[in-house]
Amino acid sequence: MMTTGLRTIVGTCGELFIDTLIRLCGRRYAPRDVTWLRGPIGGTTIGDRPYEEIARAEHLSIERLATTGGLLPDFEVLASASFDPGRVDLRIRDFYENTARYRLDTWATAYFPARTALWLLVATISRRVQQLDLPLDGLDTARGITSEIILLRDATGAVRYTGWFRRRVHDGGVLFTGST
Repeated sequence: MMTTGLRTIVGTCGELFIDTLIRLCGRRYAPRDVTWLRGPIGGTTIGDRPYEEIARAEHLSIERLATTGGLLPDFEVLASASFDPGRVDLRIRDFYENTARYRLDTWATAYFPARTALWLLVATISRRVQQLDLPLDGLDTARGITSEIILLRDATGAVRYTGWFRRRVHDGGVLFTGST
């Protein structure tokens, strides 16, 4: 096992490497030009904090473990000059509009050399920040994963954002924190 000090050093180097790649290869956009993309949020630890931060900043209520709702309230919001939502299979549309009704499971494994890179990312960065704590072996998700839909509502009750929060059941490792 990697010692805590060594893990911190490797993690810090990894974060600097990722930050450098973003600065070299990334593009800057004004928030008004990409209103659907908001981030990064969550501070040094992500977990489920972004939902609380958004709710507090925008005076929204949080509905955890929603039994209705989807990642998108209406699939048509994706329509553009290059994308026609009407051409998408109705089952895909239903998933995006009614995600809370679906039960999801996964089984994944990575092989060398990707497994080594994934292990470095997970062991040094992902677990610490509680985001993208991806399974290193198929058995990591054998006991299941949660798939929680979190609705952030305004004062009228309208859904302003939908969160999708996924964790491993056996240890609570955060696989994914996202919102639309």
